[in-house]
Amino acid sequence: MGVIASLVQPPLVPLTQIERHLGTTIRTRGLLLEARTYDGGWTRLLLADENRTVDAVGDAPPTVSTGDRVEITGIANRAGTRIQVELDHDAIRVLQSWQDGNVPLRTLVQAPWNFQGAHLRTTGIIERAGPTTWVHDPSSSAKVHGGGPALDDVDEGPTMLLEATLEYDLESATFRLHVIHAAPAPRTGA
Repeated sequence: MGVIASLVQPPLVPLTQIERHLGTTIRTRGLLLEARTYDGGWTRLLLADENRTVDAVGDAPPTVSTGDRVEITGIANRAGTRIQVELDHDAIRVLQSWQDGNVPLRTLVQAPWNFQGAHLRTTGIIERAGPTTWVHDPSSSAKVHGGGPALDDVDEGPTMLLEATLEYDLESATFRLHVIHAAPAPRTGA
C-alpha cells in the first residue's frame, strides 16, 4: 500500500482555484516574485500568474531565484484575507529558471504588478525619445520605459535580448524595465 500511496501526487491546481481546495494538499505553479528566509529558518515565497498572487510558507529552504517558474506542494489554507500554501518539506521544484525563460513584453504590459521585482528575460527593440528610453515589442504595440546602464551603449533598432527586473517608478507613476544586461537577440527562421 505504501508504494501506491507514494505514486499518487496531489492535484495540480491553478493559483486562481486554490481557494476551492482549502485544507487539502495541492500542487500549484507560478512565477516566483519573492523568496525570503527569516530568523528561525522559515521561508516565505510569493508566487504569481497573470491573475493572482499567493503566499507560500514553511521551513523548506529556497533553492530558487526570483523570476523562476516553480511548482510547490503543500496544504492550501487562509491566513487572514490571503490564501496561502503551507509548504511540505522539499516541496519547491524549479520548472524553468528565469535565465532560461523569456517573458513577452505584451505579457509584462498586461499585468505588470505580477512581475514587479522579478528577474526576467525579454526581447524588445530599443527606442529613444529625448531623455526617455522605451523597449518596444516588435510583435505587438506593447512598450515599457527602459533604463539602466546596460542600455547606455545600445543602439536603436535591432531586437535585443534583455536581462532585467521590472520596477515601479513612483516619480513617473509607471513601470520601468531596469535592464541589467543587453545583447542582440538570436535570429530565428531562415
